[in-house]
Formats: sequence, structure tokens, C-alpha cells
Amino acid sequence: MDWFTIVLEAVEIKEINKEDKRKIRELARCYIEIWRDEPWNEDRKCPTCDEGKNNFGRNFRNTFCPVDGTRLVPYWTIRRVLKDLSKELNKKDATCLIAETTGKRIYRYFDNRALCTKKSGIKKVDKDTIIGFTWGYGIDKEEIFRLTKSVELLDLLENERVAYIDEIGVLNDFRALGIGEELCNSLIWKFNKKRYNSILTRTNPRAEAAISLFKKLGFKDTSIKDPVYNERIYLLKRLE
Repeated sequence: MDWFTIVLEAVEIKEINKEDKRKIRELARCYIEIWRDEPWNEDRKCPTCDEGKNNFGRNFRNTFCPVDGTRLVPYWTIRRVLKDLSKELNKKDATCLIAETTGKRIYRYFDNRALCTKKSGIKKVDKDTIIGFTWGYGIDKEEIFRLTKSVELLDLLENERVAYIDEIGVLNDFRALGIGEELCNSLIWKFNKKRYNSILTRTNPRAEAAISLFKKLGFKDTSIKDPVYNERIYLLKRLE
């Protein structure tokens, strides 16, 4: 039994029921915790600064804005995330997968030979705790343009059924264990079964781990830049 098998025995990938309000609320809390961490730093924001200056690389964890001294407010709230989730999970072919603990302890792999000692293991968490997620949905031409503002992408995806991976994240303590890869692979499989031709996603070049994961799974950089947010890049995977 190898380390990856052990990880998968301790974590179960499952589709969330959008009517399960308790789990959806837990998902929202997991979302906030992941996004407040590096490299996103979406912990606090200044209510008077431009939204684009509030996140990604700016670590606003103090009380006041370093730019104008305004008292900071939480970047995300449960209410805001729940509202966003409600909208996203009601889109065409929307699928949300979670990585949930089974109650077994997870050990971090440290080299090519063995698992680390018990003292170095990741702390055990309660059974059925959400530690990661991903979701996506089908997008038509109108939605592609709304998301990207790119005529180039519209031309590239002409006459194709396109799915979009909106979010993927894993709690910091559980990264580099293959959980994100398993989540993403499972979502790709579901879109493939629904006869989509391509899967599109976007991220920021500073999200090196996410880019590395997507490329490992066969996504290619389209080299198309977002005309509004220049820091965004778009990655595309063709399905067989």
C-alpha cells in the first residue's frame, strides 16, 4: 500500500447535495479559511480602496488599511459566500465535489521511501469534515464572454460544449497530498460523462500550485489575457 492509497482511505471525494444546508454552510466556512491564506490573502479588506487593490498578495491582517488608515472589514462573510454558492450551484450542469475526512489520520509523505513518523503526522480531524472542494458548470457563449470579456476565447471555443471549473481549494494543512488532484480529476470525469468537449478555468500566475496541477492534468495555457484583469490567465483542456 503506497502513501497515495493511504491518503485516499482517509479522505473521501463526494458530490455535495445543494439542499443540505448544514454541509453547504460548512463548505462556506472552508472556502473562507482557504481563501484567507496564501497566495490569495483574502482575509480582510479596506471598504474604501478599489477592490483590485484589496487582494492577491496584499496581506491585510491588521486592524487598519496600510494605504489610508480605514478600519478593515472581513473580506468574505458566510452570508456572501452562501449567496454566491446558491447562484453557482444552480447553473447548468453545476457539480460541486468535496473532500471529506473519514476519521483516519493522514500522514504527510516526505521522500520516495516511507511515510513520516507519527509525531510528524497531520493532526487527526473529526470524521466528515470538509477539507477541500471544487465546483464547475456548463457555460454557453454568453457566459464565456461574461466571464472572460474575450472575443479570442469565443472564437477558440466556437461550436464546442464547454464546462468551466470555477473554484478548487484545499485547506493548507492538507495540501501536497494529492487531494486537489483527486478533486479535479473527479470533476473532469463528470464533465466528460456529460459530453463536454472542453474544460476552461482561470487563475493568477502567482497561484503556482494551481497552475502546476492543471498542467499536470492536461490543461494548456491559452496565452489569452483577460482584457479587464491583466493578471488573469486562462487554461483549457480538450476532452476526448
